[in-house]
Amino acid sequence: MIPAPMENPFRRSHGTDRSEYRPSDHVLVLGAGRENPHATLHEFVHILEHCSTPYGFLLDELNFRQNLLIQEFLKAVDGPITVPIYNWAVTERKRVSSSATATEIFENLFKRFLQPWSICLHIVNAFEGKDNKYIRTSTIGEDATFLAVCEAVPGTATDLDAVDDVLVVELMEELSCPSISWVGDARTTSFPYGAHHISEGLAQLHEGLERCFDSQREHEYLALPFKVIDFVGKNRFAHMQKHAFVTYQVIADLARFTPAGMYYGRLRPQNSTWKDIHPGYRFELALETVAQSDAWVDDLNDAESLAQFVCEERGWTQPREFLELGASNEHLTVRRHRDACRIRLDDFMAFGQIKHATEKGSAVAAFFSDHMPMTLHPDYGTVCCFPETEHEPIIAAEHVRNLFISDTCWCAMMNGIPSLPILPAGLLLEEYTGKKTEVEFAEHLESEHPWLRRDRFVTLEGDSC
Repeated sequence: MIPAPMENPFRRSHGTDRSEYRPSDHVLVLGAGRENPHATLHEFVHILEHCSTPYGFLLDELNFRQNLLIQEFLKAVDGPITVPIYNWAVTERKRVSSSATATEIFENLFKRFLQPWSICLHIVNAFEGKDNKYIRTSTIGEDATFLAVCEAVPGTATDLDAVDDVLVVELMEELSCPSISWVGDARTTSFPYGAHHISEGLAQLHEGLERCFDSQREHEYLALPFKVIDFVGKNRFAHMQKHAFVTYQVIADLARFTPAGMYYGRLRPQNSTWKDIHPGYRFELALETVAQSDAWVDDLNDAESLAQFVCEERGWTQPREFLELGASNEHLTVRRHRDACRIRLDDFMAFGQIKHATEKGSAVAAFFSDHMPMTLHPDYGTVCCFPETEHEPIIAAEHVRNLFISDTCWCAMMNGIPSLPILPAGLLLEEYTGKKTEVEFAEHLESEHPWLRRDRFVTLEGDSC
């Protein structure tokens, strides 16, 4: 069994005229920054929450694992590779082979690399609340099993029938994502929601309350803020606007303290259910708890107290336990998240207040000096933002290298033959890598990593990325 193909919600075109933050590569695109300063603020909020929450760390963990699985697959296969790899794998598995040996080899590659890769992507889409036919019909029983695969030690068998349940699943056939109804101009639509909608609602609120009532905005930006208004009560909202939206910020943050993944999964209470883990369900349960107790707050200084109250009521792990675990992680590859956790231990909502990022001498401003993403600006091309230290060229070169490899692998997996250009237009390539052209840079990487050679990839359709 392998989940159906879906797009990666964090892997989009570098050439977009939209502004967006790509957490999968820590890349910020400011395509609409000139015409719409709100867009820059909007994406900045996404960076803040991604770096400073356990859910953001989970996405990094799953993205890293997916990249590793594709790379290990490319290394393990001798000879040409048919692309898109995902489509080939689905077709090949259906084909009845006359060679038992060939079938055994394929099944080994399938279970070691392709199946867990697909499962990781499915879990990301489920937690995000991706609105497609696969997530609309996916059940808690299925996705709890998939999560167990994601939390297993890499390289172990991924026979889904052999995976032990990691959750108390009392409603196996219930849908794995909560849903919400949205009344449009012509009809009412219902759609699944998750971390994506929570995040977009939060960024929308930071842009300004008046923009929440912009009828041109997509429902994904506004649905959850309006859900909070419904819980407050429309007759009370006029004098409780600040309470509603400060509380939204607190429970949106708490929803992302999800005890899942190889690192934070250890903090999951023994009697947890799927609904205690999925960000959308966590948001819904936290909102219900606040409304039933009329525990609305209008000051972010009360954020941790409210979060503690909700966790006690729901039997959830307290946020401070997550932050202490994150702050203790000394692995160099997770320094960004570790530093954010250490700041939050001193100031719980430090990353929830945009002003902290621009205050001279503040911990959050120093954090961004150290951990700014690679940034693509329409006027200046791509600028690698790294701290000005003796290691800056090395860090920049590593970021560009990883970006090239990850996008090449994604293209081979889902789109077709990886063709140049792969890197963003306007990248200061020679300054950061010492190579004058992307062709020269690609040839250099292929000489170091023969499994990455583009002439290995073949397709009957002749499609290219």
